[in-house]
Amino acid sequence: MSGVHYVYATSSEPLPVLKNLNLTLNQGESVALIGPSGCGKSTLLHLAGLLDTIHGGELSFKGLNMTKASSEQRSKQRLTGMGFVYQYHHLLSEFTAIENIMMPMWIAQPVSQLSSSDIVKRASELLDLINLQDRSHHYPSQLSGGQQQRVAVARALANRPELIIADEPTGNLDPERADDVANLLINTVKNQESSLLMATHNLNLAKMCNSTYRVEKGALVKENS
Repeated sequence: MSGVHYVYATSSEPLPVLKNLNLTLNQGESVALIGPSGCGKSTLLHLAGLLDTIHGGELSFKGLNMTKASSEQRSKQRLTGMGFVYQYHHLLSEFTAIENIMMPMWIAQPVSQLSSSDIVKRASELLDLINLQDRSHHYPSQLSGGQQQRVAVARALANRPELIIADEPTGNLDPERADDVANLLINTVKNQESSLLMATHNLNLAKMCNSTYRVEKGALVKENS
């Protein structure tokens, strides 16, 4: 993103939230966003994830200028090129762990043209990655909080995204489980040459990333290594 601005419309007057943001993510790179609640971290993630529209500047993804992209174009890029992890896992309760992981691939089938056997194979590989092979047919209610969040991470990786966007991915976990999920995210980015943009209050998790930026008064301030 280059020179990005974003403004909230209020009943009285427009409220600038993000001002002249410049940020580039390369393959294999992880970036943490820190700052107090309400500073604009989640808004920045929504913009990077093409879930909202910037009000100024330029936003590119995979070399494509997405600043004025249509809703359909944005949806296609989110589906095939991005994976999302949130503080709460948002697993579908009526589907098993492996079915939750397969869901993004089923949805992307018209574009990806993956066969049913390819989808099952990929989901099984991801279950191996998160060490939950023996929980593949368990429903979310039968999994611990840490296991549910690991399934959510695997689901985000299903379509081999170039960009993983994570909003407080360890916020609901105890320190040990938080470390498990953090290591899974960081190592996956390194090994699969994805990029990670993550908002977190966990400073230890932020230190695991290549770079850390504080969102302060609508601007990005790079933290010292």
